[in-house]
Amino acid sequence: LDLARPEAGWTTFEDALGGPVAYGVSVSHPSLGVVSIGGDTGEGIIADVFALRTDDAGAAPSRTRLPSLPVPLAYAAGTILGEDIYVFGGRSDSKGPASAAGWRLRIGADGTIGEWTSIRDLPGPARILPVAGGLRGGLYCFSGVALEPDGSDGHRRVVPYLRDAWRYDPSTDDWTPL
Repeated sequence: LDLARPEAGWTTFEDALGGPVAYGVSVSHPSLGVVSIGGDTGEGIIADVFALRTDDAGAAPSRTRLPSLPVPLAYAAGTILGEDIYVFGGRSDSKGPASAAGWRLRIGADGTIGEWTSIRDLPGPARILPVAGGLRGGLYCFSGVALEPDGSDGHRRVVPYLRDAWRYDPSTDDWTPL
């Protein structure tokens, strides 16, 4: 949807994602475009990361491969702080446990792209489907869903859903409860 020309409506770009993928993290990066991080293809959870960017004329997006996550990841949350991309939570296996791990991809002011590095694990229960945001130099995590073993070979959602809130400070690599 081109917000400068809302009368134009939605445009579909066939194969922009390279195949079916859901439950990944997407963030709008100021220089890279829309960044797609991980996800579930229906055949498994992936670690792929790429950016999609269109030109001002609305041509089909160009796709730029970015460093893959260190682990496959879906059902996570992510946001931008400055130029850096952060993701946390989620799960690496569609039947596996939730994760408390977090990752940062450094993007230099000159456009250089680093590798994913781990940040301190999110305190509290590991979770899928958390809500993330970035504000005034802090990364925020709200809620999510904890998982527990289901007695067979998978995990099920724990009800009630989580209600906690956390702030991550990149300068100290520490989380503070809100």
